[in-house]
Amino acid sequence: MKHAFSPLPSGRPAGHAGRSWRLVRSLFALSVLVVTAIGLVQFTFLLAAGDALRTAGRAAVHEAVMPRATCRSIAAAAHRRLVTAQLADAADPVYVEINGRPGFGATRPEPGDRVVVALSLAAPAAAPDLLGPLGILPAGRQIRLRLAVRIP
Repeated sequence: MKHAFSPLPSGRPAGHAGRSWRLVRSLFALSVLVVTAIGLVQFTFLLAAGDALRTAGRAAVHEAVMPRATCRSIAAAAHRRLVTAQLADAADPVYVEINGRPGFGATRPEPGDRVVVALSLAAPAAAPDLLGPLGILPAGRQIRLRLAVRIP
């Protein structure tokens, strides 16, 4: 009766891999772990940038409901938060919209108006391109946030 682990002419069992095969498997597993770890680091940077945008957007929305708020002060509130997070240089200008129309300068939202604040940031500026050589981080992508509030 033949068994799966019968000895080969070399004297080792047929079911056991050689030393070189174990090395190949180990190197493959190690490379997968390294790419996964780098991906997690990059995702953490992107998540932190998204959180900074959310914080800036909330500050802008809070400014918008203040009685003397203008489009300029709303954009400045968001910009101050982006400066704190060191992302102001990488962020696009803050876009403020009142009732579906672009707001600018000293335009003031009135009670009942719907104010929308839109922020965007280039993904490569927020996170180092660690997996770029593998083509995993989509270059040219944006992290975007759009918040709306109705003025009471």
